[in-house]
Amino acid sequence: MTDDELDRHIRAIIAREGGWVDDPDDSGGPTNYGITLDTWRAYCLSQGMTEKFWGVDFLKSISPLGAERVYRLYFRTQGLAELIDEFSIPDELAPLVMDMRTLHSLEGCREILRNAISRIDPADDLFGGAIAEPAAADIITLARMRYMLEVAERRPKDRKFVRGWMHRALKAIGWWPPKPEMREV
Repeated sequence: MTDDELDRHIRAIIAREGGWVDDPDDSGGPTNYGITLDTWRAYCLSQGMTEKFWGVDFLKSISPLGAERVYRLYFRTQGLAELIDEFSIPDELAPLVMDMRTLHSLEGCREILRNAISRIDPADDLFGGAIAEPAAADIITLARMRYMLEVAERRPKDRKFVRGWMHRALKAIGWWPPKPEMREV
């Protein structure tokens, strides 16, 4: 993936994420453009920023351009390349895996991809054939949705987020919002 492609995909994630969110029930804690406080602190450390920048107030104040910088480093150092290599993810599916990695842990992404691959018949050659991207994206998204439901079952306080998680997963493959039905006139 080129730097330009990575930046384009990052901008799409930032647009989907929106801005500041601080829901006390969210296990991830406060976020800005989908960047958690832990990710922000790791970024600050990597840039040699002093501790005064690591807090919620500075996370809350980052701009979309600042968020792009954080995501660039995050995707280069937090397992995205490893996931793409480990599961032989084609370029067309990299944005979907990026979106997954934004919301899910590295192990969570691995679990989703293992589950998706276990559902693919090797004879279909979904990752290598002409029908690869749409069918594989749908299978991965279904595995992702299953994973999110399992997380909500294990962590009852996260149940209130399931609908948003499902919308996010469907948006990542262009299925949400639903297209209006066409009626003949």
